[in-house]
Amino acid sequence: MIIPAPFLKPNEFIIPYSIEKELCLKGKWIILNLMPSLTPENFVGLKVVGHWLHYCFGIPLEIAQQMNADFDGDECNAYVVLNPQSQAECETILNSENNLSSFTMELKLAPCHDMLVTYYLKYNINLFFLLKIHLYIKLFV
Repeated sequence: MIIPAPFLKPNEFIIPYSIEKELCLKGKWIILNLMPSLTPENFVGLKVVGHWLHYCFGIPLEIAQQMNADFDGDECNAYVVLNPQSQAECETILNSENNLSSFTMELKLAPCHDMLVTYYLKYNINLFFLLKIHLYIKLFV
């Protein structure tokens, strides 16, 4: 199962401690796939940057839209690739930080709804306009 981990960069991935203890994946690249795989965006290369005590995978919010992840119990497949050629392919071709668009004409990295709401709450648009109103008066008067 996957849950959001907003502290991660767009190409990072965090795994449960029990998996890290057995496989020692920190620093390695994996291929993450969220079923059903209808578009190329459902396959993404992510670097394992650490572990946590939750029994689920943590993914960055930026890739949630491309994978159609809504965090309502979504399950994903994480493929461990160990040979150097596959690691290099994950780091370059499948790395979501490098690939901003795809053949289906959708963005691979996009702000999700939660990010936009947080941005609005932090930088209230009404407060923004109140602070800048004197600039607009000079411009249009």
